[in-house]
Amino acid sequence: MSQQFNATFSVGIPPWRFPVLSEDGLHIFQALHIVCMVIVSIGIVENAVSLAALYHMRRPFQPLQILITHLAATDLLVLVLALTTSFTVVHIKNSSDPEDKSTFMCVVDVIQDLLMCGVQLPLVNTTFILINQILALTYPLRYKILVRTRVVKIILSVSYAIVAVTYIAFHVAKLATTSQENCSKYFANDYSVASLWYLAVTCTTMCLLNLILNGVLFVKARAIIGNTGVSRQRATDEIDTGTRHNDRKLVVTVIWLSGTVVIFWTPLAITFGLRAYITGKEFLTSNEMAVAHMVTGTVGMVNGLCDPLLYGVRLPEVRDGYKKLLSKIRNAVGSGTVSQRQSQTVETLSTSL
Repeated sequence: MSQQFNATFSVGIPPWRFPVLSEDGLHIFQALHIVCMVIVSIGIVENAVSLAALYHMRRPFQPLQILITHLAATDLLVLVLALTTSFTVVHIKNSSDPEDKSTFMCVVDVIQDLLMCGVQLPLVNTTFILINQILALTYPLRYKILVRTRVVKIILSVSYAIVAVTYIAFHVAKLATTSQENCSKYFANDYSVASLWYLAVTCTTMCLLNLILNGVLFVKARAIIGNTGVSRQRATDEIDTGTRHNDRKLVVTVIWLSGTVVIFWTPLAITFGLRAYITGKEFLTSNEMAVAHMVTGTVGMVNGLCDPLLYGVRLPEVRDGYKKLLSKIRNAVGSGTVSQRQSQTVETLSTSL
């Protein structure tokens, strides 16, 4: 059973049977899962608050607002699955009941398999957000005709359906070629290698696409800011300080967007490819390889913490939603305090009478 625990691997990646780790490796492995639990717990709170703020944005929702809401929802889904996985793994390590461990190992297999399917969704939403912004800059007059809320919802539904159908197709192919009913044997070898290579290729392709889109967004926005600055300078014969401010803001935003792809999604894509390569080989894996794999998987989860900060800080409509949410909370707290004071006053008067 210790071998089963040793095989349970990084967050976001189904536990496809690493060889037995040393005692030190196990301690590091468990510590990383605890660290991951802390990280994803913070992310869950962030995205839950973010969804509440997005709900209070100005109506009707525009395409960008819909995309950001879907991004927060999919981030929250991934983080909840990741937290459940890490919590279950830590429970398995501390449990002394073999039957309890076996049951929870199957739970980990199933949840991480769902997590493998869902981990693509935030990247899909991020890609659509970039495409939306590029269209808004490229076709400002035709944007409202080209990008409607109904079209955005249809595209998102189709994208989610493709992810779900692909996920189901892997299971159908597995069921058609095996008669294994054991949970640990089901999530092994051919199924894991094929699905991991699919994830590695998909995430790598989308990471590259996101970097290209960030470059296009920068060039388009830079050209518009430059043209606006030249027009104002000709009209006033002065240097437009507002253009410089917009320029700096644009650079910071693009660097932030590109940074999330490079820092968080690229390691995750590499991790999928590395794990697929290791799973398809018949050799033992070192503690260093296992720990490195766990670290990269955990780093990928940090993306869910950055998205609410990125869009909450940079977009005025999201900031407006936060302001309305805070105002509502203050009013609720204030009315509760007033009611409490009134009840205390009534109680005091009744006592004195």
